[in-house]
Order: sequence, then structure tokens, then C-alpha cells
Amino acid sequence: QSAPPLLTGLVDDFEVDNPPGTSGWAPFWDEASPTSMHCTADAGIAQGGARSLLLDFDVSPGAWATCALFYEQAQNWSGAEGLSFAYHTAQPGLVFNMDLYAGSPEAQETYVYTIEAVPESVDGWVPVSLRWADFHRADWEENGGAPFAAADRLLGLAFGFETYEGAPNTGTLWVDDVSLLGTAPAAVEGPAESDAEPVEETGEAPRQPNFRRLLPCGSALLFPLGLAGIIMLLRRKDLVR
Repeated sequence: QSAPPLLTGLVDDFEVDNPPGTSGWAPFWDEASPTSMHCTADAGIAQGGARSLLLDFDVSPGAWATCALFYEQAQNWSGAEGLSFAYHTAQPGLVFNMDLYAGSPEAQETYVYTIEAVPESVDGWVPVSLRWADFHRADWEENGGAPFAAADRLLGLAFGFETYEGAPNTGTLWVDDVSLLGTAPAAVEGPAESDAEPVEETGEAPRQPNFRRLLPCGSALLFPLGLAGIIMLLRRKDLVR
């Protein structure tokens, strides 16, 4: 059964630690590799307000990492047209994912949209607006490539990173003002301050015991600009364990 439609346009502006109905954004990565993933609210850089989401990642060749937000109950975002946010990068040539997770915890579906950061993102904030139709089922899952059609059964979302074959994926990304398209913006109610401890970077997911089965990141990549030749993306085909 679907939840009632969400009436506020704001998903997270990172001004409070945890959006209502969540335990906050958390890092996950390929534990079989020396990959590291750090994501936290950053008070140093923001598009608006005082904080944004900082994602600092060092993904080993062939590995993956994500920064994910899961809801305690499935969300109904069918009244919206899609999602919007703004991003800022520390270096040019960064490519990353926005992932959507839908369905049920027992049969989670992953939908992916890949974004290549424009050069202007190094000097300022770049807005992004994505329609639901822009997202497609991850190609390592059943029905890969199918368009997203489960806005009434959203379990969560993430920003994800992988690598080119033989190359590491290292960079820094900031994200701010994640909102629903086509709905009126409104402030998320929540405490002004939180005593929650920072996320410990253990690589494990106690709140999602089957996380590696349920949360593969998408096909986002980072690779330096200006390298000659075309390097094929290593698709991780066996994330489902």
C-alpha cells in the first residue's frame, strides 16, 4: 500500500541532521577493496543556508561507493514531476550518479541517472532538474533499462560512484537543496540542532542488513579530462549477492 503523497517540495537542504522519517545520509562502499567514502553535512560551503552535503570519495579501481538516504517507510512522490538539486565540485571532469530505490525492501529496484559535471561547477553551484522519465533501471538488475514508474513506492535515494577499468575514482562533490519538482517548497520540520553522532565510516550498513544486495550504486564515473583514447566503463555485473 502506497503512502499518502508528499505535500512538501523539500527533500533535504541539509540544515538539520536527519530529514523526517530517516536516519540521515550514510556512506557505503565495496568492503572488499581499500575504497573510502565520506559524506556529511558541511558548514563551509552551501548554495543557500549554512550547510550542504559533502561527498569525499576515493574509490579503488573496479570498486564502488554511495552516499544514501533511506526512509523508514516507502514514500509517495507521485504528485511530483521529478527531483532537483544543485551541485558544486572541487575539480573538473567529475561524473556521478543520482540513484533512486523503489519497490519493497525484499525486492528493491535501482534506477540510475548519470551526470557529468560542467566546468562551471568548480567556481559555483549548478542546478539540475531531473524528470522521473530520466531515470532507468540499472542494467545489472532484472529489466535493465526500463523507465522509472514507481514514484509512489520510493524507498530512498543516493549519490554513487564507480571507476573506469584500471583507474581509481577520487574527488569531492557538494550537493544542496534536494527538492521535488512541481511541488511548492516548504521547510522540513525538525529540531534546530541534533546531538546525533557523526556517521562512523565502517563500510557496514546496520540499518540495511542486506545493503549490498539492495544498494548497488549506478554507473557514475570519475576520470581526468584530456586523456587520449576511449576507455570503456567497467560495469559491475555482480553486485547482487
